[in-house]
Order: sequence, then structure tokens, then C-alpha cells
Amino acid sequence: MKNQLIALCILLLGIMSCGRQESRDIDFEQWGKYWFQGKAEISSFDLVQYRYGEAREGEAVLIFVTEDFSRKHQVKLDRPEEAGRDKLSVIKMNQTRDFVTGIYPYHMMLSAFSPTKEIHKAIN
Repeated sequence: MKNQLIALCILLLGIMSCGRQESRDIDFEQWGKYWFQGKAEISSFDLVQYRYGEAREGEAVLIFVTEDFSRKHQVKLDRPEEAGRDKLSVIKMNQTRDFVTGIYPYHMMLSAFSPTKEIHKAIN
């Protein structure tokens, strides 16, 4: 069940980032008050991960945070105030999975980025 929830979160984040049309039902002012406080939201789950043909128990963690991102270089901006039109506001999800196979520990990480509400502009 927990793996299904994680997969659903990843799928939803991916779907949200594919379209450029804004959702008209979202109160972006309230959304912004919550997400642009400079804080992260963290959730942890029990994990069952199949590796080498066997179910392995472990822990999965999802971390959501907004940050300034470079459109051109596709990385977090170190100095967003100097980025101009290259700056893109995104919500980032980091997913970690930690489990042991019996031989050694696995530590897996995935990062996904989805633009927040803004006018999309082409960067030359």
C-alpha cells in the first residue's frame, strides 16, 4: 500500500509537470502562503522494495519544498536575484528509499521538479 502511495505521488507530480495549462480551481494565494515559507514538508513510510527477487523491508521518505531553478541549466539557482528570466519557481520532491538486501544497504534517491504558477517564457 505504501509503495502504491509513493508511486501515485510520483505519477501525479509527473502529470502536473507535463501540462502548461494552469488549474483554475486552485487558490494560488493560499497555496503560496503555505509553500513559500522557506520550509519543507516531510513524510516517511514503511517500504517493501523488491530486489534480487525478494521483498525487502525499509523506509521511504518524501520531501517537498519550493525553490528557484535555472531553466537553462536545469539546476537549483545559487543566486536567484541575479538570474533574471532564467529563474523558474518549482516545487521539488525528493524521494529516498533505504533498505538492506542481506548483503549490503541500498540508498536510492529520486528528485522531480514541477513549475509553480507563472507565465512560461522561452529562454534563448
